[in-house]
Amino acid sequence: MLSLLAGLGTGVGGLIVLVMGKMSRKTLDFILGIVSGMMLAVSFLSLTSKAMALAGVSFTSLGFATGSIVLLIVDFAAPHVHPSGLAEGAAASPDKLRKGLVISLGIAIHNMPEGLAVASGFMIDPSLGALIALVIGAHNVPEGIVTAIPLREGGLGISKTFVITLLSGLAEPAAAAVALLLLQDVGQMTLAFSSALAAGAMVYITVDELIPEVYAHGEGHAAILGITSGVIAALVLMSLI
Repeated sequence: MLSLLAGLGTGVGGLIVLVMGKMSRKTLDFILGIVSGMMLAVSFLSLTSKAMALAGVSFTSLGFATGSIVLLIVDFAAPHVHPSGLAEGAAASPDKLRKGLVISLGIAIHNMPEGLAVASGFMIDPSLGALIALVIGAHNVPEGIVTAIPLREGGLGISKTFVITLLSGLAEPAAAAVALLLLQDVGQMTLAFSSALAAGAMVYITVDELIPEVYAHGEGHAAILGITSGVIAALVLMSLI
């Protein structure tokens, strides 16, 4: 259920576009910066630290590296199209529809390790699972935004745009359900490995996709303010949950 709520964030992002239309590049970059800061903070200060407490440095390092390598392989097999030029000032074109569909497919594939992150965090500590789901849900909102914009500009109707952005996030609860079944009755070492793997995958997504996208348009100050705000927000959430 936590992962389902997080996955619905893409639908929320799509709904924002359908209601409000485009948003400025600076605003979108600031939002992506906040999400980047939250993802990094939770990955290092919650997932990785919990894994180290359960299994030590060596096993945690192995899991973290595995998560990054898995996402690297996924990127080669199904490249995640970076949503450049989808905000204010981008000209509409027939290619936008195709690009939006490819982005939605890429987001669906990249959401799978996020489902693992929620499941493994929940198995270690339910409050950790709730924290991860909240952060990933926030991350999914701008993903829904950058999926919906090219779909609308490509001429897709409102209902179909919303359905596609919504479905792109549902790979996450599906992956979480599978992970939850596989992680039942396993030892601490396996939980630690899966937690570290999820952290590696989340850091890969943040560093490979979110942060470069923020800096691709010369909005460095918006990025720094967003990332700083995101880290602080994650710290506050970790103290409360």
